[in-house]
Amino acid sequence: MYLQKNTTLPTKFIPANILKTVQKKYAQVAILEIGKEYLNYKIKLVNNREIYIDNIGKSLSINYTNNKVQ
Repeated sequence: MYLQKNTTLPTKFIPANILKTVQKKYAQVAILEIGKEYLNYKIKLVNNREIYIDNIGKSLSINYTNNKVQ
């Protein structure tokens, strides 16, 4: 299955503690992408933010991205 650009992800497969952290800070913002790194998760949101959350659900950092369409 191929997702179109900027298609939001379903959240059923995301661990509950990770999803709770995202929804607590960004309740109305959809998730575009999630990746599991060694000790954390990298989550891209539709509002051009990348959030890093550790395995227990603690927010580590937030980066702002510039996704200009060319």
